[in-house]
Amino acid sequence: MLLITATRRREFHVLAPNFEIRDDLARDRSRAHIATQRTNARVRTTERIDVVGVAMMDATTGAAVGRQARVTRPMYRTELKSLERAFQELDSNVIASVLERRQGNVDLAAADLLELKPSKIGAKRAKDERGEREFWTEVLDDASASASAEDGSMDSSGEFVRSRKGAKSYEWGSEQWALEPSESVRLGDVELIVGWRSVERVGESDVDDAEVLIKWRGVSYAHCTWVRTSAIENDVATGMHGKMRVGRYFEKFPKADGPRVDVKPDYLVVSRVFAKFEELEQTLVCVKWMNMSYDETTWENAEYVRNVAKGGAAAMDEFERVHSKASSATARQAEIDGETEEDVVKAWSTYAEEPTLDKYGSSDALRSYQVEGVKWMAFNFKAGRGCILGDEMGLGKTAQALALINHCLRVRPGLPVLIVVPLSTIVNWEREAKRWIPEAYLVPHVGKQAGRDFAREHDWYFPQSEDPSAPRGMKANVVLTTYETITADRSSFAKVKWSTIVVDEAHRLKRVGGKLGNDLGSLSVERVCLLTGTPLQNNTTELWSLLNFVDAKHFSNSEDFEAAFGGMAKAAQVERLQKVLGPYILRRLKQDVEQKLPPRSETLVECELAPYKRSAIARYSSAISVSCAKDATQRKTLVTLPTS
Repeated sequence: MLLITATRRREFHVLAPNFEIRDDLARDRSRAHIATQRTNARVRTTERIDVVGVAMMDATTGAAVGRQARVTRPMYRTELKSLERAFQELDSNVIASVLERRQGNVDLAAADLLELKPSKIGAKRAKDERGEREFWTEVLDDASASASAEDGSMDSSGEFVRSRKGAKSYEWGSEQWALEPSESVRLGDVELIVGWRSVERVGESDVDDAEVLIKWRGVSYAHCTWVRTSAIENDVATGMHGKMRVGRYFEKFPKADGPRVDVKPDYLVVSRVFAKFEELEQTLVCVKWMNMSYDETTWENAEYVRNVAKGGAAAMDEFERVHSKASSATARQAEIDGETEEDVVKAWSTYAEEPTLDKYGSSDALRSYQVEGVKWMAFNFKAGRGCILGDEMGLGKTAQALALINHCLRVRPGLPVLIVVPLSTIVNWEREAKRWIPEAYLVPHVGKQAGRDFAREHDWYFPQSEDPSAPRGMKANVVLTTYETITADRSSFAKVKWSTIVVDEAHRLKRVGGKLGNDLGSLSVERVCLLTGTPLQNNTTELWSLLNFVDAKHFSNSEDFEAAFGGMAKAAQVERLQKVLGPYILRRLKQDVEQKLPPRSETLVECELAPYKRSAIARYSSAISVSCAKDATQRKTLVTLPTS
């Protein structure tokens, strides 16, 4: 287990980059606030702008302000652009005049501009959205329309709030998140506003009619709290930024649409625990939440994770199971570092157990042709060569590849397997890996740079042992990444010795001399497996590129390969090519191996276009017709007949 001897929470940023040091942050914020107050103090109170006067200026005064704005713009160019983006409905001359009166102070200028038209910001957008809703209300029947109108609402008792983001809704109980205390001092740590709800007015003096759900910086979604909008808008530490944040949120989600909470249920499910911190009074664990990246990890109380958080007990058990292997992994890594090429060949060639299992995961089993495919790939690895699995789509290349990975982990324990896939399929690969090889510790290496660095430091390897000269053992059995990440973090991947690399959609490697192929070729890999449904799609040059990646020793010269098989004009060349490809490529079609598939049926479903699409197509068609008519007229005018 990862035990950090520090006794203060100031040390946490070593493990979690998004963990904020509260006392330093508060000190920096207070210094900035004092500097702002000193700047504002130099502004003369007699220069306070008359907001009503600016709003009601006549044409003569407006012209004068326009001349002043042209002089002011070069002085406060950056501030003016920022305010113009925030207040698009106000005239730029008015914004420039307000900014000049406030001597470039954006906070004070924004406060004055908010008072000009506070109720009209976002009015046009809300009107358009209401018009769209009215259209669909007419299309749908009354029962469905009334049900959708009630969906997501919350009465004054606060029974529930439902999110209506897209077509999917999330229903939360009123007690899911607590109410932030009125004396809270962390309003400057707001990261996101993720929902809002209406509240009852206590008295005539209470003008606040809403509470917003706050996601705090460095804290998980499980610890969001409700905060009165007035508390954020009037907070001294946030200044005008809090007021503008609330205004932008309700501009995007008008109150007329009803209360909402845009927090996915997965964000409250523990995906993985991979670090532990022993404090004097409590034990903290670093938690990665479901469908969230490594740069969004948070430190949580170990008791809370195990007893309260959803999925926390299983994650804690998995953490203890994995970290119990830390000492043996360190010893195994020392053995691997001392291996020679002969040792590697011997390890692959002398492994005698069956490459397939009768059951994978809980109850999954391979089909007969899939068992043959796994055995064929394992035989190639035993013979010291890579392979290309070119089965037709739908025959289970992913399942066969994962069964092969399970075999590689048994042949070469302590060495991880690298899987390189397109970004669009990485979620499916992660899901299938949990299904077929649940015992393997899989680390998805995607996302932002900070998250990838954090995962590589704390989830690829076990913590450094007490002996600083001892190597760090590999904690990850499988690392799942994408083409783009390989290129971005090539140096990090090159430092690891991989037993096997599996490349999905390997036709990306058909380009000779491509960057992806060069980056993958620079890694230290013992065996290679490529997955592609189109191994022989275009020409022999692209085929040679795949074969060169699989076995660079036997396919080193593209010119010789092109001279032998490039033309493919004779039957003898085809037969020779088939013999050459036989040990490297396995290609099967559905009609050859899967006889239980029902005949394919085709169903056409016609969908009506949305109103704005119909109007856009009509406008474009009309414009094209007019343009074609003009072109035809111009051609007739330019054609001149010869005169006799």
